[in-house]
Amino acid sequence: MLNLTKQCSPCFQRIVRCASETCLIKLKYTPNSTKVIERTNVFRINQVSFKSTFRPPPGVTPFEPKPIPFVQHKMQRRGGGGGNLLMLIPIITFGLGVWQVKRLKWKTELIKTIEERSAMDPVPLPLDPAEVAQMEFQKVTVKGTFDHENELFYGPKQCLVDGEPNPNVVSKTGEASYGYNLITPFVLSDSGERILVNRGWIVTKTINPEKRPWSKTEGEQTITGVVRNPEPVGMVAPATSPKYKIWHFRDIADMAEKRNCLPIYIDATVDHSIPGKLWGGQTRYHLRNEHLSYIIT
Repeated sequence: MLNLTKQCSPCFQRIVRCASETCLIKLKYTPNSTKVIERTNVFRINQVSFKSTFRPPPGVTPFEPKPIPFVQHKMQRRGGGGGNLLMLIPIITFGLGVWQVKRLKWKTELIKTIEERSAMDPVPLPLDPAEVAQMEFQKVTVKGTFDHENELFYGPKQCLVDGEPNPNVVSKTGEASYGYNLITPFVLSDSGERILVNRGWIVTKTINPEKRPWSKTEGEQTITGVVRNPEPVGMVAPATSPKYKIWHFRDIADMAEKRNCLPIYIDATVDHSIPGKLWGGQTRYHLRNEHLSYIIT
Protein backbone atom coordinates (compact mmCIF):
# COMPACT_ATOMS: atom_id res chain seq x y z
CA MET A 1 0.00 0.00 0.00
CA LEU A 2 1.38 3.41 -1.01
CA ASN A 3 2.11 6.11 1.47
CA LEU A 4 -0.14 8.85 0.13
CA THR A 5 0.15 11.42 2.87
CA LYS A 6 3.65 12.45 1.73
CA GLN A 7 2.30 13.27 -1.73
CA CYS A 8 -0.52 15.47 -0.50
CA SER A 9 -0.49 19.16 0.14
CA PRO A 10 0.85 20.39 3.52
CA CYS A 11 -2.57 21.75 4.45
CA PHE A 12 -4.25 18.42 3.91
CA GLN A 13 -1.43 16.63 5.76
CA ARG A 14 -2.19 18.75 8.81
CA ILE A 15 -5.86 17.77 8.57
CA VAL A 16 -4.95 14.09 8.46
CA ARG A 17 -2.56 14.41 11.42
CA CYS A 18 -5.19 16.23 13.44
CA ALA A 19 -7.73 13.54 12.68
CA SER A 20 -5.22 10.82 13.56
CA GLU A 21 -4.63 12.36 16.98
CA THR A 22 -8.37 12.51 17.64
CA CYS A 23 -9.31 8.97 16.63
CA LEU A 24 -8.48 6.03 14.39
CA ILE A 25 -8.80 6.80 10.68
CA LYS A 26 -9.84 4.54 7.80
CA LEU A 27 -7.96 5.33 4.60
CA LYS A 28 -9.36 4.19 1.27
CA TYR A 29 -7.38 4.42 -1.99
CA THR A 30 -9.81 5.10 -4.88
CA PRO A 31 -8.43 6.89 -7.94
CA ASN A 32 -11.65 8.61 -8.89
CA SER A 33 -12.89 9.60 -5.46
CA THR A 34 -12.95 13.05 -3.94
CA LYS A 35 -12.01 14.09 -0.45
CA VAL A 36 -14.74 13.09 1.93
CA ILE A 37 -14.93 13.62 5.67
CA GLU A 38 -17.87 11.84 7.26
CA ARG A 39 -18.97 12.45 10.83
CA THR A 40 -21.40 10.38 12.85
CA ASN A 41 -21.25 12.92 15.65
CA VAL A 42 -19.52 16.15 16.40
CA PHE A 43 -16.69 14.48 18.28
CA ARG A 44 -15.59 11.57 16.07
CA ILE A 45 -14.24 11.34 12.53
CA ASN A 46 -15.09 7.90 11.18
CA GLN A 47 -13.48 7.89 7.74
CA VAL A 48 -11.26 10.02 5.52
CA SER A 49 -10.92 9.26 1.76
CA PHE A 50 -9.01 11.40 -0.72
CA LYS A 51 -8.04 11.37 -4.33
CA SER A 52 -4.52 10.36 -5.25
CA THR A 53 -2.29 13.11 -6.75
CA PHE A 54 -0.48 10.69 -9.04
CA ARG A 55 -1.40 7.84 -11.29
CA PRO A 56 -0.67 4.24 -10.30
CA PRO A 57 2.55 2.78 -11.72
CA PRO A 58 2.25 0.67 -14.89
CA GLY A 59 1.02 -2.80 -14.24
CA VAL A 60 -0.44 -1.84 -10.87
CA THR A 61 -4.13 -2.34 -10.53
CA PRO A 62 -5.85 0.03 -8.12
CA PHE A 63 -7.37 -1.79 -5.22
CA GLU A 64 -9.37 -0.92 -2.20
CA PRO A 65 -7.68 -1.98 1.04
CA LYS A 66 -9.68 -3.44 3.82
CA PRO A 67 -10.83 -0.74 6.18
CA ILE A 68 -9.03 -0.42 9.46
CA PRO A 69 -11.52 -1.39 12.16
CA PHE A 70 -12.38 1.47 14.45
CA VAL A 71 -11.55 0.36 17.97
CA GLN A 72 -13.58 1.82 20.77
CA HIS A 73 -11.83 1.59 24.10
CA LYS A 74 -14.43 0.93 26.71
CA MET A 75 -13.46 1.83 30.21
CA GLN A 76 -13.96 -1.08 32.52
CA ARG A 77 -16.32 -0.35 35.28
CA ARG A 78 -14.74 -1.09 38.56
CA GLY A 79 -16.44 -2.73 41.45
CA GLY A 80 -18.74 -0.60 43.62
CA GLY A 81 -17.11 -1.43 46.96
CA GLY A 82 -16.09 2.16 47.62
CA GLY A 83 -19.55 3.41 46.75
CA ASN A 84 -21.14 0.89 49.08
CA LEU A 85 -18.81 1.97 51.85
CA LEU A 86 -19.75 5.61 51.35
CA MET A 87 -23.40 4.65 51.57
CA LEU A 88 -22.74 3.04 54.96
CA ILE A 89 -21.25 6.21 56.47
CA PRO A 90 -24.57 8.03 57.11
CA ILE A 91 -26.11 4.80 58.43
CA ILE A 92 -23.24 4.26 60.87
CA THR A 93 -23.30 7.93 61.89
CA PHE A 94 -27.03 7.75 62.57
CA GLY A 95 -26.59 4.58 64.63
CA LEU A 96 -23.85 6.17 66.72
CA GLY A 97 -26.03 9.22 67.28
CA VAL A 98 -28.91 7.06 68.54
CA TRP A 99 -26.52 5.19 70.83
CA GLN A 100 -25.17 8.46 72.25
CA VAL A 101 -28.73 9.68 72.91
CA LYS A 102 -29.40 6.53 74.93
CA ARG A 103 -26.10 6.91 76.77
CA LEU A 104 -26.93 10.54 77.56
CA LYS A 105 -30.27 9.52 79.07
CA TRP A 106 -28.66 6.73 81.08
CA LYS A 107 -25.83 8.95 82.38
CA THR A 108 -28.22 11.78 83.30
CA GLU A 109 -30.43 9.42 85.30
CA LEU A 110 -27.39 7.85 86.99
CA ILE A 111 -26.02 11.24 88.08
CA LYS A 112 -29.43 12.20 89.42
CA THR A 113 -29.68 8.93 91.37
CA ILE A 114 -26.19 9.39 92.85
CA GLU A 115 -26.99 12.93 93.96
CA GLU A 116 -30.28 11.89 95.56
CA ARG A 117 -28.95 8.82 97.37
CA SER A 118 -25.73 10.42 98.57
CA ALA A 119 -27.78 13.14 100.26
CA MET A 120 -29.90 10.63 102.18
CA ASP A 121 -29.22 9.69 105.82
CA PRO A 122 -27.61 6.28 106.48
CA VAL A 123 -29.96 3.32 106.95
CA PRO A 124 -29.38 -0.16 108.43
CA LEU A 125 -27.93 -2.60 105.92
CA PRO A 126 -30.36 -5.32 104.75
CA LEU A 127 -28.86 -8.79 104.30
CA ASP A 128 -30.68 -9.67 101.09
CA PRO A 129 -28.13 -9.23 98.25
CA ALA A 130 -30.91 -8.60 95.71
CA GLU A 131 -32.30 -5.76 97.84
CA VAL A 132 -28.84 -4.33 98.46
CA ALA A 133 -28.16 -4.32 94.69
CA GLN A 134 -30.98 -1.74 94.32
CA MET A 135 -29.33 0.59 96.84
CA GLU A 136 -26.05 1.48 95.12
CA PHE A 137 -24.57 4.82 96.30
CA GLN A 138 -26.86 4.83 99.34
CA LYS A 139 -25.25 5.10 102.78
CA VAL A 140 -25.73 2.30 105.31
CA THR A 141 -24.49 1.53 108.82
CA VAL A 142 -23.14 -1.79 110.10
CA LYS A 143 -21.75 -2.97 113.42
CA GLY A 144 -19.23 -5.75 113.87
CA THR A 145 -15.55 -6.70 113.79
CA PHE A 146 -12.90 -6.89 111.08
CA ASP A 147 -11.30 -10.17 109.99
CA HIS A 148 -7.79 -8.87 109.24
CA GLU A 149 -6.41 -12.31 108.40
CA ASN A 150 -8.51 -12.50 105.21
CA GLU A 151 -8.06 -9.03 103.82
CA LEU A 152 -7.47 -8.46 100.10
CA PHE A 153 -6.54 -5.61 97.77
CA TYR A 154 -8.36 -3.94 94.92
CA GLY A 155 -6.25 -2.04 92.41
CA PRO A 156 -3.98 -0.50 91.47
CA LYS A 157 -6.20 2.56 91.86
CA GLN A 158 -5.82 6.29 92.21
CA CYS A 159 -6.52 7.80 95.59
CA LEU A 160 -9.82 9.69 95.67
CA VAL A 161 -10.24 12.79 97.80
CA ASP A 162 -13.76 14.25 97.91
CA GLY A 163 -14.72 11.81 95.18
CA GLU A 164 -12.03 12.93 92.71
CA PRO A 165 -8.52 11.66 91.93
CA ASN A 166 -5.93 13.54 93.96
CA PRO A 167 -2.43 13.65 92.41
CA ASN A 168 -1.03 15.14 95.61
CA VAL A 169 -1.40 11.81 97.40
CA VAL A 170 1.48 9.74 96.06
CA SER A 171 2.35 6.09 96.15
CA LYS A 172 5.54 4.06 96.14
CA THR A 173 7.62 5.96 93.61
CA GLY A 174 6.60 9.44 94.73
CA GLU A 175 5.62 10.18 91.13
CA ALA A 176 2.21 8.55 90.69
CA SER A 177 -0.88 8.49 92.91
CA TYR A 178 -1.49 4.77 92.50
CA GLY A 179 -1.98 2.34 95.34
CA TYR A 180 -4.57 -0.21 96.46
CA ASN A 181 -7.90 -0.22 98.23
CA LEU A 182 -7.81 -2.32 101.38
CA ILE A 183 -10.79 -4.72 101.43
CA THR A 184 -11.45 -6.48 104.74
CA PRO A 185 -14.20 -8.98 105.63
CA PHE A 186 -16.51 -7.61 108.30
CA VAL A 187 -18.40 -9.92 110.69
CA LEU A 188 -21.80 -8.43 111.60
CA SER A 189 -22.53 -8.49 115.32
CA ASP A 190 -26.29 -9.11 115.10
CA SER A 191 -26.29 -11.97 112.55
CA GLY A 192 -22.74 -13.29 112.28
CA GLU A 193 -22.88 -12.83 108.50
CA ARG A 194 -19.80 -11.57 106.72
CA ILE A 195 -19.67 -8.74 104.19
CA LEU A 196 -16.85 -6.91 102.41
CA VAL A 197 -15.77 -3.43 103.51
CA ASN A 198 -13.45 -1.20 101.49
CA ARG A 199 -11.66 0.51 104.34
CA GLY A 200 -9.80 2.95 102.07
CA TRP A 201 -6.72 3.57 99.95
CA ILE A 202 -3.19 2.70 101.03
CA VAL A 203 0.17 3.30 99.34
CA THR A 204 1.72 0.38 97.49
CA LYS A 205 4.62 -0.09 99.90
CA THR A 206 2.25 -0.80 102.80
CA ILE A 207 0.52 -3.79 101.18
CA ASN A 208 2.58 -6.02 103.46
CA PRO A 209 0.61 -6.17 106.75
CA GLU A 210 3.84 -6.12 108.73
CA LYS A 211 4.46 -2.58 107.47
CA ARG A 212 1.08 -1.27 108.68
CA PRO A 213 0.34 -2.48 112.21
CA TRP A 214 -1.80 0.63 112.61
CA SER A 215 -4.46 -0.90 110.30
CA LYS A 216 -5.35 -3.77 112.66
CA THR A 217 -8.20 -2.16 114.55
CA GLU A 218 -9.55 -4.44 117.26
CA GLY A 219 -12.94 -4.78 118.91
CA GLU A 220 -16.43 -3.97 117.70
CA GLN A 221 -16.66 -1.16 115.16
CA THR A 222 -19.58 0.84 113.77
CA ILE A 223 -18.99 1.57 110.11
CA THR A 224 -20.86 3.92 107.81
CA GLY A 225 -20.38 3.02 104.19
CA VAL A 226 -21.70 3.44 100.67
CA VAL A 227 -23.23 0.45 98.89
CA ARG A 228 -21.43 -0.49 95.69
CA ASN A 229 -22.25 -2.95 92.93
CA PRO A 230 -19.79 -4.92 90.80
CA GLU A 231 -18.04 -3.05 88.03
CA PRO A 232 -17.99 -4.48 84.48
CA VAL A 233 -14.88 -6.43 83.62
CA GLY A 234 -13.17 -5.42 80.37
CA MET A 235 -12.73 -7.87 77.50
CA VAL A 236 -8.95 -7.62 77.89
CA ALA A 237 -8.54 -7.68 81.64
CA PRO A 238 -5.56 -8.71 83.76
CA ALA A 239 -6.10 -11.92 85.62
CA THR A 240 -6.94 -11.85 89.30
CA SER A 241 -4.08 -12.84 91.58
CA PRO A 242 -5.61 -14.60 94.60
CA LYS A 243 -2.16 -15.82 95.60
CA TYR A 244 -1.18 -12.20 96.19
CA LYS A 245 -4.68 -11.22 97.36
CA ILE A 246 -5.04 -8.73 94.49
CA TRP A 247 -8.20 -8.12 92.43
CA HIS A 248 -7.92 -5.74 89.50
CA PHE A 249 -11.69 -5.23 89.19
CA ARG A 250 -14.48 -4.94 91.71
CA ASP A 251 -15.63 -8.49 91.17
CA ILE A 252 -17.76 -8.73 94.31
CA ALA A 253 -19.03 -12.27 93.70
CA ASP A 254 -15.51 -13.66 93.31
CA MET A 255 -14.17 -11.72 96.29
CA ALA A 256 -17.04 -12.89 98.47
CA GLU A 257 -16.63 -16.50 97.39
CA LYS A 258 -12.91 -16.50 98.18
CA ARG A 259 -13.52 -14.94 101.61
CA ASN A 260 -16.73 -16.77 102.55
CA CYS A 261 -18.81 -13.58 102.60
CA LEU A 262 -22.19 -12.45 101.35
CA PRO A 263 -21.86 -10.67 97.97
CA ILE A 264 -22.32 -7.30 99.67
CA TYR A 265 -19.68 -4.59 99.38
CA ILE A 266 -19.55 -1.13 100.93
CA ASP A 267 -17.03 1.76 100.75
CA ALA A 268 -16.25 3.11 104.22
CA THR A 269 -16.77 6.87 104.35
CA VAL A 270 -13.99 9.40 104.83
CA ASP A 271 -14.78 9.50 108.60
CA HIS A 272 -12.95 6.17 108.95
CA SER A 273 -9.65 7.45 107.54
CA ILE A 274 -6.33 7.24 109.38
CA PRO A 275 -4.57 10.55 108.57
CA GLY A 276 -1.59 10.10 106.28
CA LYS A 277 -1.95 6.31 106.18
CA LEU A 278 -5.43 5.21 105.16
CA TRP A 279 -7.71 7.35 102.99
CA GLY A 280 -11.39 6.43 103.38
CA GLY A 281 -14.20 7.69 101.16
CA GLN A 282 -13.06 5.94 97.97
CA THR A 283 -16.41 6.42 96.24
CA ARG A 284 -16.50 8.46 93.07
CA TYR A 285 -19.66 10.55 93.02
CA HIS A 286 -18.84 12.95 90.20
CA LEU A 287 -19.22 11.42 86.76
CA ARG A 288 -18.35 13.07 83.44
CA ASN A 289 -21.28 13.53 81.10
CA GLU A 290 -20.08 14.57 77.64
CA HIS A 291 -22.55 12.58 75.56
CA LEU A 292 -24.41 15.72 74.46
CA SER A 293 -21.23 17.11 72.90
CA TYR A 294 -20.64 13.75 71.22
CA ILE A 295 -24.14 13.89 69.71
CA ILE A 296 -23.55 17.41 68.38
CA THR A 297 -20.19 16.54 66.84
